[in-house]
Amino acid sequence: MLVTVLMDKYGFDRFNDWFFAGGARSVGHRSVARRDVAVIDGFVNGSARMVGWLASVTRYLQSGFIYHYAFAMIIGILVLLTMVFL
Repeated sequence: MLVTVLMDKYGFDRFNDWFFAGGARSVGHRSVARRDVAVIDGFVNGSARMVGWLASVTRYLQSGFIYHYAFAMIIGILVLLTMVFL
């Protein structure tokens, strides 16, 4: 009897685990569930959708002809030089 009481540490460990740790776990699970939906669904899936949209737009700009890409680079250099010197 005395050994059991001493081994259980007067029940303090069980009470602390139930009251403090259990309460903290439940609060953590609820707040993580809300934030997880906002962060994962909002930011991560939103950025994946944005990359997909950007890829679909960029697909129309690619022709496969080298002279189109050279022309785009020349236009880009002219825009860059205009921005630097104005």
